[in-house]
Amino acid sequence: MLSFSLITGLYEEVHGLISNNMFDPKMNITFESSGNMTNGDWWPYPTIWSINEQRKGARSGVIGWPQDPISISKYQPYRRARSFRDIIDQILLWFNDPIEPINFGAIYYHEPDLTG
Repeated sequence: MLSFSLITGLYEEVHGLISNNMFDPKMNITFESSGNMTNGDWWPYPTIWSINEQRKGARSGVIGWPQDPISISKYQPYRRARSFRDIIDQILLWFNDPIEPINFGAIYYHEPDLTG
């Protein structure tokens, strides 16, 4: 999965997520992008937002990443019905929060993946 490579800096052959649907013989379960992606066992490596959170005063905001829950300052789970405009408006609100602004933000939106 290219998206996991982007947020961890690891190649697919290192993190092991090589497809949207695959069987893991060590865990004896099948990874399905449309089903059990929220299982934290699929995501054992630190992400850029979790590393950012370790810095003093740093805050991350993530919208739409399938792992749930994520222990960071601001997080909203993936909802397919949510508009792109709504996602962008929310991440901008977090960056501009007068009390606890984020300094790193990431979003996932299903296009062009869905139609591509």
